Amino acid sequence: MSRNWAMLITIMFAWMADSGDSLLYSYVLGSVAKEWNITPALAASIGFLPMAAAVVGGPLFGFIADKYGRKKSLLSAMFLVALSGILVGISQNPTQMVLSRLLVGLVLGGIWTAGMTLISEIWDPKSRGKAVAVVQVGFPLGYLYASILTYFVSPSFGWRGAYIASAIPSLLIFIAIWFFVNESPLWLKTKGEDKKTKAKAQSVSIQELFQKQYATKTLVASLIAFLGMYGYWAVMTWIPSYLAVVGFNAKNIPLWTFFILSGAVVGYLTHGTIGDRYGRKKAFGLFFLGTAIFTLVFGLLPVYLAKAYNQDVARTSVVLIGPILSFFTGYFSGYGAYYAELFPTRIRGSAVGFCFNVGRIGTSIGPGITGALAAFFGVGGALAIASISFIISAVLIFLLPETAGISFEADTKSISS
Repeated sequence: MSRNWAMLITIMFAWMADSGDSLLYSYVLGSVAKEWNITPALAASIGFLPMAAAVVGGPLFGFIADKYGRKKSLLSAMFLVALSGILVGISQNPTQMVLSRLLVGLVLGGIWTAGMTLISEIWDPKSRGKAVAVVQVGFPLGYLYASILTYFVSPSFGWRGAYIASAIPSLLIFIAIWFFVNESPLWLKTKGEDKKTKAKAQSVSIQELFQKQYATKTLVASLIAFLGMYGYWAVMTWIPSYLAVVGFNAKNIPLWTFFILSGAVVGYLTHGTIGDRYGRKKAFGLFFLGTAIFTLVFGLLPVYLAKAYNQDVARTSVVLIGPILSFFTGYFSGYGAYYAELFPTRIRGSAVGFCFNVGRIGTSIGPGITGALAAFFGVGGALAIASISFIISAVLIFLLPETAGISFEADTKSISS
């Protein structure tokens, strides 16, 4: 068990480095816009639109995970995290930034796909949700990681220095994966059976995910991932800007942003526990509704208080409401276990990679849409509009089968729906 925990923590840090590399852009967006004399909305687009590359990266690294192994997929993705940080840091114009962020998008899909598939396969089914939730804690730790780089590195070395510095931890984590992460025994068993029967290890095609027995799961799971990520990034990317609107000191915004998002740590672990005990669908439904409600409150109430009273009251409301909103974004910790449980071992990496990373389209367009809406409704109003995506997700989740506690042993067929 100690070896499994070492793997769990290592993959959590891999996800932290990967997500931190992406989240760092939220902090430096203004600096990029100023250096290249472009609007914040355009800066957001060139930084986040390439995240849609995860739609390709997820299935790509899922294919690698299914054909060559979960560990090899994880290693290759982690190496590219370090490379992408360097390339973003040396970008000299918007075109180079877009190309560099395309690589970031590919890798963002890869780390999550390989890591979540591996942990889901090695862990006890009764506590699989909690284990995946621990890995997902790497996401808010990514905000801490990005906040530290912004707070300590950016003042002296600028946004470029912060990105180049991010490559060092990524390389160290690559080495840790090499030594502390084992291949999935379930994947090895599946490949061993292929060799015994002299059957060729066939690649998984995207078309197979849309065969009759998988089509509904693939479509609904992909749409839920899209809506969940669109809403999250439409809101969270603009929190630093929103804090500026309600009067927070610019120097301290990275630290206040991390404080607000720290509620996600508790939310992730809570969602995993509820999912294991009461079912995946109930946990998702509860957290999607909670996110919808508090997105509305977070977007509208501080703005109202600033006008009706003063900015001190508005700032206080942000500090109180923000961590609660962040807590309910804990639904992210459920994707890994739930999506892995929906599909059999032979196609699990490819299916999980495809369904989850279709959601990255939402990641890529959410920040830009919020920026456009903010011109008409203000930042707070634009954030509130994003709540619609969470309400729809809360309904859609009940179209999928319940899977909590399912065993992966000898899963030659998908669970019945």
